[in-house]
Amino acid sequence: MLMHFPALVLSLATGAEAPPLNAVETRPVALSVDLAFKPYKDWTILLPDEQFAKVGEGIPFPHAGGERFAVKLEGTVLWVDRDGDGECEAKVEPMKPGETGLMVFRAKNEAGADQSYAIRLTSDGTWAYSASGAMVGELAGQRVQLIDQNNNGRFDDYGADAMIIGRGKSACFLSRVVNVEGELYSVDISPDGTRLDAKPFDGESGSIDLASELETKARMRSVVLRSADGKLSFEVSQAKGAVKVPVGKYTVHSGQIALGKGHADLRTGRMQPITVVAGESVSASWGGPVKAEFRYGRQGEEITIAPQDVMYYGRLGEEYSNFMPLGTSPSFVVKDKQSGEELVNVKFPGNC
Repeated sequence: MLMHFPALVLSLATGAEAPPLNAVETRPVALSVDLAFKPYKDWTILLPDEQFAKVGEGIPFPHAGGERFAVKLEGTVLWVDRDGDGECEAKVEPMKPGETGLMVFRAKNEAGADQSYAIRLTSDGTWAYSASGAMVGELAGQRVQLIDQNNNGRFDDYGADAMIIGRGKSACFLSRVVNVEGELYSVDISPDGTRLDAKPFDGESGSIDLASELETKARMRSVVLRSADGKLSFEVSQAKGAVKVPVGKYTVHSGQIALGKGHADLRTGRMQPITVVAGESVSASWGGPVKAEFRYGRQGEEITIAPQDVMYYGRLGEEYSNFMPLGTSPSFVVKDKQSGEELVNVKFPGNC
């Protein structure tokens, strides 16, 4: 890393002092980072758009033996080629609903070097898989993880794959620009994810503050910002104040909040884009109070409300859903429009 030392000026004026010799100024420089694949037995990463792909004709991951690892179905049993030789030697029995099993593939690349890939398999009605590992390295002193979120065997799908900068467990989308310790870098990823080239971002930037005016008692486990064109994304759940980003329009794409053992998902909902202009910081008032809205059906004297027809919106229009564990149901009150008399006061059953 290059360091630029300020000029040392000696003054003969009375009382003047030379600057300390350890006063240095560091600036971001271009960097190239090597990354290696790491399988994760226990998947704890929160992805912004987790996907399970059907096994189909094989697991797409290029290696010396071809463009994918072969699979074969025998009834409900799945046979898998784990070493890329074309022979399906690994037997996988059907799993319980919601259960996943780790499978690691090891083969050679075109250059003859060892490479690996890992997936989580599930057989909930049909065989499907999702990423269960990451390309891992270090950029400017911070850990980097690249995740094949769209399950196509590549790690350079900007806006579709995922990444984590730092030691957190919450990923954003793979972004053309990343924030490392307050500095912005433009990044370029190799298709196999083994190489990351970064250079100081040379465009205009501002900042977004989603921490100062957030009204909630919950902990933000994940907050994913995404630009309007989908090319930029930042995970900001741990930020204590403003986060430096390139100029543009951003929305909160997704996230998760937690309170005790409970949690709920966060998504854009009705939230309007936040515009970031050069050299300025923009903040947003969001979170509580959360308001519920619902759709209902009416047939004669009967009114029907389904749990999936109840929506919860925060101050900025962001939507909250998938509350787990299920809490107390809201009360639904139907009143006579003219007299105000309460006609119905009900709640959903405990398992809704």
